[in-house]
Amino acid sequence: MQKQESIEYFYLYETNNKEKYGLRYAIPEDADRISELYIQEYGYNYVNPIIYDQHELEGHIADEENIWIIGENLENGELIAISLMELKENYAFSSKTIIRKSYRGLGLGSRFGFRSVKELHESGALDNRIKIDSDVRGVQITAQRLSENSRGLAYGFIPLYNNFGDKRDLSSDYYNPYPTQDEESAYLYFSPLPRLSNNRSNEVYLLDNELITFFYDYMKNIKRVTKNIMKRDTVYLTKVKETPEYLEKEDISVSIDLYGSRVKLLGVTDYKVVEFLMDKFKNYRMLIWHIPATLKGVKSMQQVLDNGFIVCGYNLGGFKPRYSDVLVDSVIFAKYLNEMSRNSLKENISCTEMNEPILKHVLKQLK
Repeated sequence: MQKQESIEYFYLYETNNKEKYGLRYAIPEDADRISELYIQEYGYNYVNPIIYDQHELEGHIADEENIWIIGENLENGELIAISLMELKENYAFSSKTIIRKSYRGLGLGSRFGFRSVKELHESGALDNRIKIDSDVRGVQITAQRLSENSRGLAYGFIPLYNNFGDKRDLSSDYYNPYPTQDEESAYLYFSPLPRLSNNRSNEVYLLDNELITFFYDYMKNIKRVTKNIMKRDTVYLTKVKETPEYLEKEDISVSIDLYGSRVKLLGVTDYKVVEFLMDKFKNYRMLIWHIPATLKGVKSMQQVLDNGFIVCGYNLGGFKPRYSDVLVDSVIFAKYLNEMSRNSLKENISCTEMNEPILKHVLKQLK
């Protein structure tokens, strides 16, 4: 999809008070105004400091894989809303829609969010993706409700997931991330797209453990859309003593988030490799491991539970095996590498009715 370089609005809206607003794709020249609105919302503590560097932000906006959408007051040209959709390999990640404070309470957030996603569907930008992903701050119940009103489904909750703080002068290296500052928990949300059901494997292998099977059952029954996606599943539950004692060729990827101070694993490997990584990245706050719901993955599920990981979620189609186009589900586990992080869960976490079971299930594992 080619970005528009001219000021052309794809959606126009007029309120009962005759105020007129428009939505359009952002261009690099909008960078300074976008940065200003982020500063209003987060100060200088946003999770990614790129939004405070005008040159870097201009490059980010120009990148075809990053779709920035802005809302403007057509009477005075004021920028009043921002949203970002980042196109990943087989999914899209949606950042929070920000509304200028003086325009809140008018219902613009949900209206602009819906119209932005509708535009991306119609443009074909999401045709090759299986879902739209996002994470929502645990302290903001309004943002949770906004996600759910936009057909978002919570599939996980990770305590202390985000690490806010002023990262503009970060001088960290690969093994020394941004230090622990203002930690906040987050719910993981997704909106399934048609390709998810068509490309997902219906064979599911899980360790026979209530901490894990809870999440599978929760996802299958949360909404009609997930019931339809999972209705043909064949689930194989493996007892602890029956997990295979071998691992075939490992299929693992490792990603590092310096700003969030998180290490993420996706796939299967021998636990000795994980121990090596935890030692190598011991200055990070947490390790998050998405283990595929495959026969090989069952052994890893047993190993992480034996070594103090907590179960945080269930990701439909969350893993693409090497040399295969068929997607398999993954179970999300987390381990806190810094015990100070694990013991500092003092925030006032909110939850909607939909995600209350997830919150309770994860928090009870921390006791």
